[in-house]
Amino acid sequence: MRLRWCALVLALAGILGGCGGVPEGGVPIAVRDRDINQAGENLSASVAISGPKDGDGPMDTFNSLLNATAVTQNRSRLAETFFAPGARRAFERTTAVNVVRVQEAPRVVDTTADHTTLTMSVQMVGLIDGSGVYRADTRRLELSLRLVQLNGLWLFDSAPEMVLVRESDFARAMRPVVVYYPAVTGFTLVPEQRYVDSSIRVSSLATPLVGMLLGGPSASLAPVTRPPFAQNVRLRGNVTVGDDRDVVLDLTTDVESVSAEQINTFIAQVGWTLRRYRPGDIRVQVGGRDIAVKGVEAKQSLGDWASYNPAQLVDQPLFVIQDGQVRELGESRPPIFGGERATSDVLTGAISLDGRAAAVVRDEGEDQQLWVGDAYGSVQNVLSAEQISRPSWGSSTSSALTAVDGDLLRVSRAGVPSAVEVTGVSDIRAVRLSYDGSRVVLVAGEPDQARAYMGLVVADASGEPVAIRGVTALSAPVAQVEDVAWATPVSVFVAGREFDGMAALWEVDVDGSAVEPTPRTGLRPAPVAVAAAPTESGAEPVYVDLGGQLFQRFRESWTLAPERVSMPFYPG
Repeated sequence: MRLRWCALVLALAGILGGCGGVPEGGVPIAVRDRDINQAGENLSASVAISGPKDGDGPMDTFNSLLNATAVTQNRSRLAETFFAPGARRAFERTTAVNVVRVQEAPRVVDTTADHTTLTMSVQMVGLIDGSGVYRADTRRLELSLRLVQLNGLWLFDSAPEMVLVRESDFARAMRPVVVYYPAVTGFTLVPEQRYVDSSIRVSSLATPLVGMLLGGPSASLAPVTRPPFAQNVRLRGNVTVGDDRDVVLDLTTDVESVSAEQINTFIAQVGWTLRRYRPGDIRVQVGGRDIAVKGVEAKQSLGDWASYNPAQLVDQPLFVIQDGQVRELGESRPPIFGGERATSDVLTGAISLDGRAAAVVRDEGEDQQLWVGDAYGSVQNVLSAEQISRPSWGSSTSSALTAVDGDLLRVSRAGVPSAVEVTGVSDIRAVRLSYDGSRVVLVAGEPDQARAYMGLVVADASGEPVAIRGVTALSAPVAQVEDVAWATPVSVFVAGREFDGMAALWEVDVDGSAVEPTPRTGLRPAPVAVAAAPTESGAEPVYVDLGGQLFQRFRESWTLAPERVSMPFYPG
């Protein structure tokens, strides 16, 4: 179970109303089964909620509302159950989700026989907007909730801008989903985590998720991604399932005026976004007929759009350092990387996703050397420095990023180094590009105070990184961060030392909404390096280097690798 660090969350309700691209007119209805997409059908599963009863007081109504929001954030049901008629419509229109800490119980003020007011002070720690995007927010809110007694029931007579959900209820009240947007350059897809009401059936998520895609990326991800269409392309109705189990999108006619590349990329977005919830071939229609655009197949399957998502790789080899050489773990083949001197005294290394490009850091006594080139051919010495971090290729084969004496550099496969500007942090110690190449996780700061950060990769016209912007700290309870690795497309492992000196390995959502500890039984020294191969379902196994000893985590246990190896890394 995910451990949510937020103390209290204001739950998402009416989230679909803020999504671009939902059906025009009426409530969006996503597909459940082939013939059940009737207009006006409720997306939420049938869940029981208990409203105010005769004999309850105002505080009972308040507590009943908290209990109800633990199982549904359907605004219509909550409004009808807990709000006076004059306040229902205003409540149904609210979309924001405020994450807050409540440090005191509500106070009863200005009370009479038939009305009362509850006031409370809360500390915000985050906010989920109407499109399901989470962001940090530290404002303090003063809330005033007015209730009236109607027919013996205490009901809210004023509409708050949010619904309260207790911390212990957050995991079951909200469902994290992953949606994909095309990168600014090229056609690689970049994932983004959103939140939806968890009472919406999994089989009914297709329409709201496609609406999120058509609405475009969040403001925070917009610098490195783009909306699928510049035109106002929308769904004409609900996402449906055809007789052959195809997922059918019926779009407005604007879509036939855009390029085939844009349409094919959008189909890839839909395919990867729905793959976990409504798998199947994607069929695009316009007005009930198959789309007619040259270069676009109306029906496309996984094989047509698999390459848009570089994170979906399987059976990647794990590389380690053994006796100063780079080897595949468990393989008896000769060490990789060519050159007369680059294959010895290696401290760490990196290899591109396609296995062609490589970079190694070698020990030269007082200095370290960076060698870059072909993985199984020749590499050349690029530079020397006191401290060089493990390089990271991301999805590129043309250049890698590495930290050199605290500065971030891009080094081309041809051996040409260039400075990469980083805004917001200094003294960089580790760098890990995401597989999509649009995001990067850094370790930065003084050795005993180093922290983990996430930033966006700004590229030039050729797609090469030139700057890191939008750098934000990742909220992991690690006293001294040593290394980071991508765990899933939207979360990272943060490895280091806890405040009690024990080894620490936490999984942190990059949007800051959740952190999760990993089992630490037997892990006493602080980790030096962590390696994982991220997939949508999570990275298994995970490896950490504890002072030259390699440990493997699989599910809930750690085991010591039989070979004496160190500094593990996967391609990327």
